[in-house]
Amino acid sequence: MRFLKIILGLGILVGAGGAVFLLELNKPKAQVADIKKVLPAVEVMQVNSSDREMAVPSQGVVEARKTTQVAAEVAGRVVGVSEKFDKGGEFAEGEMVVKLDEADYKAAVAEAKASLVERKLLLETEQAKAAQAKRDWDNLGRAGAVKDLTLRKPQLASAEAKVEAAKAALKKAERDLARTEIKAPFAGRIRKINTELGAYLKPGNPVVEYYTTEPYELRMPISLDELQFIKNVKHGGNGAQVEIITAAGGELFSWKGEVIRNELEVERASRSVYLVALMEGRSEGVGVRLQPGLFVQARIEGGTLKDSFEVPMKAFVDLDHLLVVNDKNRLEIRQVRVVRREGAVAIIAEGLKNGERICMTALPDVIDGMEVRIVDEEKDEGDGKKQTTQSTQLP
Repeated sequence: MRFLKIILGLGILVGAGGAVFLLELNKPKAQVADIKKVLPAVEVMQVNSSDREMAVPSQGVVEARKTTQVAAEVAGRVVGVSEKFDKGGEFAEGEMVVKLDEADYKAAVAEAKASLVERKLLLETEQAKAAQAKRDWDNLGRAGAVKDLTLRKPQLASAEAKVEAAKAALKKAERDLARTEIKAPFAGRIRKINTELGAYLKPGNPVVEYYTTEPYELRMPISLDELQFIKNVKHGGNGAQVEIITAAGGELFSWKGEVIRNELEVERASRSVYLVALMEGRSEGVGVRLQPGLFVQARIEGGTLKDSFEVPMKAFVDLDHLLVVNDKNRLEIRQVRVVRREGAVAIIAEGLKNGERICMTALPDVIDGMEVRIVDEEKDEGDGKKQTTQSTQLP
């Protein structure tokens, strides 16, 4: 009985092993499929260097070259004003602006002239007395040195000094008389009026605020980074040409100017220096004139930047890194030197070579050396195959 159980157990084990063997032998085989590598598709742009004129943009407010307060130099009542005595009135140099009452000053001139005549008469009298004293001394024939008082030399010197003082007083009276007519110190225009007809002025009282007309000045801030591009920067930028532009009535107006000085001081808050341009007021081809206080844009003539690259800003990974696609279609994270950003493009001075391709597609995860596929190349290949297929169908 026990032997029978052992034989039955062994039979069951053999049967189970045979079933497993048959199942393993007849199991379905999985099909092995080729897994295609999925590469990120990117667009590229080939770059080539060129020489660029680096004009420097700026802006500023048009200003008069000189502004001054015209003041009264003598006291008097305002008895007359120019017909142009109003805000915006334009005067030539030396032209009368305001007239003060001159009666007292004419009297002072007459009095000074009379005093001068008297002093001259006194001088002639003393000269005659001195000459007579010299003759008297000579006629006496006395030996020894003669005293100055004997020859009336002190009296003669006093009379001469009084004549000079009278001449100076007459000149002052004539100047005061001339100053009753307040004149334009230079060719310019009235900005503000501080007196009126009938007002009484004292010396120093302001009459008008006055400024020069054209040429005008434009004070332009330039960052330290941009300063290097200004033409003649070693000489402060002097002589660099400037184009001034503004819009009015839907039209653009432009003027030409020239840098005349560099203020040679860095403004701490903005790290900028200021260049000053001189320009005529009439716009080219039209009758519009510049006016003080007008805000304008400016483009300053710059030097030439050799072998630089212009790259769209969207190609940058960060402020100074690009993705370059090498000849094996692999990415290289490349650091470049950006010298200027102009709107949607950046000017690169170093870090690229002619003919290199830069990636124009934003990628979420970038690894240096990552392989990509070029969209334009696939499109070109597809177009080529399509053209070949179409050509075989031609008779």
